[in-house]
Amino acid sequence: FWCTGISTCNFQLLPTPLVYFQDGLRAPCELQLALMDEKKKENQKKIDIKILGDYLKSKGITAQSAPRGTFVEIINPGTGAACDSGKFVTVKYTGKTLAGKAFDSSVDPAFGHPGQHYTFHLAVRGGPQGAIEGWNDGIRLFKKGGIGRLYIPSSLGYGKQGSGPDIKPNENLVFDIEIMDVNDTMPAPVPRPAMNDSSANKK
Repeated sequence: FWCTGISTCNFQLLPTPLVYFQDGLRAPCELQLALMDEKKKENQKKIDIKILGDYLKSKGITAQSAPRGTFVEIINPGTGAACDSGKFVTVKYTGKTLAGKAFDSSVDPAFGHPGQHYTFHLAVRGGPQGAIEGWNDGIRLFKKGGIGRLYIPSSLGYGKQGSGPDIKPNENLVFDIEIMDVNDTMPAPVPRPAMNDSSANKK
């Protein structure tokens, strides 16, 4: 079994070599497609980083680069527990496009979940992720109480597929964040606030 291009694979009466990955065995054609997809992702990441770097320079924003390429503007690094691998981190956030259009927030009631801050497992690098890769990359630079912004390349966000109507394919993102808590175990969920009569009757 061998591959001659992106869309054409040929079969021969030969033993089929398989390559072992953590998520299972892959045939050579699948491997080649995966490598090509990874190459496209890396190329897009270079484009994203150039766009974000130019944006930060034009705004006079000082930011440092996290290991995977997320730009991190640290307003307050925090003084509590560090956001390390294996921790459960609770984050107050507002997510925006680079043009400034908000698409989600745990602060703004317009998005329907004020006070419902996001808690995720900060995974060991290379392990299963509890949030988009840009969060796993940039939030490690903070401690509990930290405040800042993450400027996330699309390749570390929602990639070529985008997400919903507001996050287009290959869209770079900005998150205003505050580290509310850092725990060793998953905290109990915060209940949604009860609606009063007047708000319940609104259409």
